[in-house]
Amino acid sequence: MGTIGEAIDANETFWVGCSDPRCRHLAKLDLAALARRLGRDHGIMHDDVAHLFRCQKCAEAGRPRGKVGLTRIPDYAASIRQAREMRRD
Repeated sequence: MGTIGEAIDANETFWVGCSDPRCRHLAKLDLAALARRLGRDHGIMHDDVAHLFRCQKCAEAGRPRGKVGLTRIPDYAASIRQAREMRRD
């Protein structure tokens, strides 16, 4: 997956996670909202979008802006269905 639109079409889930060891807050990324803001053709890889996010909990605690990580979770159910369909053919 290279773009936000491809990730949406593949029913993938993305999580943004705070890298501060005192926090480690996770938030599910709203891909539809991100597509409205940046466009479906915008890249979805870490370097494309991580700089756009800041941990809200750290901001509320007055901690400096730290790095966030991006985790991609594929649609495993679709992968299993496809594998089963391939075995039937």
